[in-house]
Amino acid sequence: MRLPGSLVVQGIGDPPGLDTPWTGQIVDRSFFTNPAYAPYRRPDRFKLPFRLQPDLVYVGPAWYRREVEVPQEWAGRRLVLFLKRPHWETHVWFDGRSVGANDAPGTPHEYELGLPEPGPRMLVIRMDKRLVADVGHDSHSVSDHTQGDAPAGGSAGIARPKDAWDAIRS
Repeated sequence: MRLPGSLVVQGIGDPPGLDTPWTGQIVDRSFFTNPAYAPYRRPDRFKLPFRLQPDLVYVGPAWYRREVEVPQEWAGRRLVLFLKRPHWETHVWFDGRSVGANDAPGTPHEYELGLPEPGPRMLVIRMDKRLVADVGHDSHSVSDHTQGDAPAGGSAGIARPKDAWDAIRS
C-alpha cells in the first residue's frame, strides 16, 4: 500500500508569497530591494531566487484515513506500518487504537499494528511538517533551502486498500 505522498503535489496548500512562513531565513535581502526582482515580488509571478520553491506551501498537520482489508490468509500474522522519512512528526491509530507517535525527522517511522483479525480495518495517520524540535537555524535537514517539500511516502504490510486515501486538512 502506498501513501499519497506530498500534499502539495496533490494541490493542497497556498501559493507562496511575501508572507509565507519559510523554514530558513532569507539572508540576501536584495530580493526585497533590488528593482530587478520587483516583477517576482508580485503575487501572480512570485519566485524566490534563493531556495527550492514549490508551487504551493502547506506546513502543519494533515490527517489521512483509509480503510484497509486484512486478507484471510494473513490471520495471525504480525503487521508493521513503515513510513519512509515522513518529515517530521507522525501519530498512528489502527482500528481506533493509538499505536504510537514518532518525531524523528530523517529516519523511517515504524508502527506495530499487532495481529489483526481478517476483514476491514481503519488506519489513521496524522503527519505534521511543523518544526517540532530546534535543529538549528537554517538546518539543511529541514530548511526550504535544501529540502523543499520533501514528500511523505511509505508502505505497509497491509492488504490492498478498499478506497483511496482521504486527505483532510486540519
